[in-house]
Amino acid sequence: MNVISWNCRGLGSKAFPSLIRNLRHEYGANIFFLLETHVSGVRGNQIRDKIEFDKSFVVDAVGHAGEIWCLWDSSVWSVDVLEHDKQYVHLKVSGNNSTPWLITAVYGSPQRVTRRTLWQAVKSYAASINLPWCLLGDFNAMFNNHEKSGGTLRNGHGACKEFQECVSTCGLVDLGFAGWPYTWKRGNLAERLDRGLSNLD
Repeated sequence: MNVISWNCRGLGSKAFPSLIRNLRHEYGANIFFLLETHVSGVRGNQIRDKIEFDKSFVVDAVGHAGEIWCLWDSSVWSVDVLEHDKQYVHLKVSGNNSTPWLITAVYGSPQRVTRRTLWQAVKSYAASINLPWCLLGDFNAMFNNHEKSGGTLRNGHGACKEFQECVSTCGLVDLGFAGWPYTWKRGNLAERLDRGLSNLD
């Protein structure tokens, strides 16, 4: 199966629903996470209808920050929302006579202090599960200093030690990537802020 997570930073374009449908078809993805959509309310409902997933769960933005859309096809997967916060949604997925597994959609706050509640929540959750678990999304934090190109490594702008400690404590591994090693760019500065993590199961 394929899952797609995309920090789209706004989806007001009329072409956006058809783009998602095309990605869904190309990759056979029946679960989508859309982050920082900047659309809510009636307009958000209209866009989700056009994307043509029959089930969804939405965490609305706080001001201009955040927002997580979880979309899935219920004919393929049965999804239960277990817990959610402004920075994450924990889901339990089952279907196709497979062992249930867990996936967490993540949108870490751009504010380091606020992200500390995300690391704590992930560690607390990890201590209570015994199923395969994947975390996917925009953590808004670098794991290593080499995940940055351009700019300077000023104090507080390099690898996040709290993120490293969280991953280590939870026994998580990075699922890696293909292609360009950075997921965010502004001017000559590029960083890898989005990733997939999983437990060994």
